[in-house]
Amino acid sequence: MYNKIVITGSVGTGKTTIAKLLAERLKMKVIHVSDFVKKKHIYSKIVDGELIVKMNELKKELNKLNNVILESHLLCEFKLSDAIVIVLRCRPEILEERLKKRAYSEDKIRENLEAEALDYCSIKAVENYGDSRVYEIDVSNLSPESAVEEILKILSGKRKSDEVDFSGYLLKE
Repeated sequence: MYNKIVITGSVGTGKTTIAKLLAERLKMKVIHVSDFVKKKHIYSKIVDGELIVKMNELKKELNKLNNVILESHLLCEFKLSDAIVIVLRCRPEILEERLKKRAYSEDKIRENLEAEALDYCSIKAVENYGDSRVYEIDVSNLSPESAVEEILKILSGKRKSDEVDFSGYLLKE
């Protein structure tokens, strides 16, 4: 078993909810990276309400942690030691509805939908961790509890990664 379980994916895929449920099942601590960044002041400034994270410092601090579940869209951007990565994926039309409910701007919604359709988090995670440590789960039609069950199957070696391709969404745009 890995010391770190990384839950990443586009905004709105269910990372926070699923990480919390998984932590309860595995009796592990969950670290919400956005809260961690604020608490440890691992950012240089705030631009348009968003923290500009000091990525190297964040990586260093997260690598000190063991037996944790980490969740953030940022976690695909660098490699953490002794980690397995679960990338949550969601059909863009479902993601769009979730982001609208959060009152995201049209530009922010489009940016996140394009990132999802382009497999951004998956590609970055594979670049940083390699194929053997990155698993995609299409959560489009899964409850959070069902997604946790699928993650547990991956952790026990009983399930492979989903093959997710939402690139067709780009043709609609």
